[in-house]
Amino acid sequence: MAPSPQTVRIGVLASLLAVTILAGCSSSDDASTETGDETTSTTAAPESTTTSAPEESTTSSVAPVETTSVAIEDYAFGPPAIRVAVGDTVTWTNADDFKHTTTSDTDVWDSGPIEPGAAFSQTFAEAGTFAYFCNIHNYMEGQVVVE
Repeated sequence: MAPSPQTVRIGVLASLLAVTILAGCSSSDDASTETGDETTSTTAAPESTTTSAPEESTTSSVAPVETTSVAIEDYAFGPPAIRVAVGDTVTWTNADDFKHTTTSDTDVWDSGPIEPGAAFSQTFAEAGTFAYFCNIHNYMEGQVVVE
């Protein structure tokens, strides 16, 4: 007796799930999947580096946006680079379902873990360019330009 169409669908879905899980367990920084005529690739983000003085980070190629609010969402700071005035307070709000931090590359501030839905604020009393990252997900980077 031939298997029912429902049994065949369940088998196909189980196979696809197994392939997806195995692809996610790859030890390579690069992963690619092939579906029909399409191939998609993803590359792991580079780790950030720590510096001893405020300097430009890799986000310096992004024009800073004038705002005092930064969303933490989908493993990213948005916008990644902001411009504020001396004395302004910047607020980072965690819109993800897991903890993040906002941590200065130069130890000017460290929010500690920010719970989902919570926020952290930092007032900037001096002019400068301040690179920061998430201490839990080091590839997440941002920059505050204080003028």
